[in-house]
Amino acid sequence: MDAIGARDAVTFDGLLTRFDNRIGRHGLDGLRPAMEWLVHHQPSAPARPVICHGDFHPQNVLMAEGRVTGVLDWPNTVVADPAYDIASTRVILSLVPIGLAGVPAGARALVRAVRPLLLARHLAAYRRRQPLDARALAYYEAASGMRQLLRVAEAHLSGNLTPLDTSEFGARVAARFAALTGVRVSSIP
Repeated sequence: MDAIGARDAVTFDGLLTRFDNRIGRHGLDGLRPAMEWLVHHQPSAPARPVICHGDFHPQNVLMAEGRVTGVLDWPNTVVADPAYDIASTRVILSLVPIGLAGVPAGARALVRAVRPLLLARHLAAYRRRQPLDARALAYYEAASGMRQLLRVAEAHLSGNLTPLDTSEFGARVAARFAALTGVRVSSIP
């Protein structure tokens, strides 16, 4: 890969190009309107892009003695608006079924009840440190949703299904994408 190709591989524009290529390669025409929406509604490039993890959630954080000691699982890294990372975390924490998140059965009702509060606190804590445009957050949440929709659709095509792929996660992400954008998608072939 040349220097320009390497740079594009980690940019948000490069991410959108990879999404579009995956849609075409797998014939996921039900995702085409969503992809067009993402391209046409992309916010201006941020003044200071950052390295975004793209899959940041508690199971990817190492802790020791109450302190973060590391962050795992970096294949979804992209240089983008920091809102992309916040949005990706919101998609994961709000839409992954509680039973698949390693929560013991006896605590699931409690976690379901407090999940909206935890999401609100996470967002409020971020906003205390850095401004966050609500429209940009919604856009990047839709973009993160597209990543998840592609992953679920490709898993169904390949037959390499995980419990997440056979759960209601894909339908939840599609519903959230529609709520954010007004675009209904059909992702599972």
